[in-house]
Amino acid sequence: MSTCSSCGAAIHWVAMKSGAAAPADPDPVQVLVATGRTTTDRQGQTVPEFEVRKGFHSHFASCPSAHEHRRRRP
Repeated sequence: MSTCSSCGAAIHWVAMKSGAAAPADPDPVQVLVATGRTTTDRQGQTVPEFEVRKGFHSHFASCPSAHEHRRRRP
């Protein structure tokens, strides 16, 4: 675990699908993720299925100094 260079909060690095590492808040949260399957509800409607997984909030969302770390796109 490391600390944010701007606000000093503890951060946890998580691997993204792209292979890059992203800073996240260290406390895990529950996240609803679509399974890709569907089911039928009580009214007979087809609805997507979801499951609860453990995830992390991006530290960019909670850091008061996140604007200092944003890169300008060309």
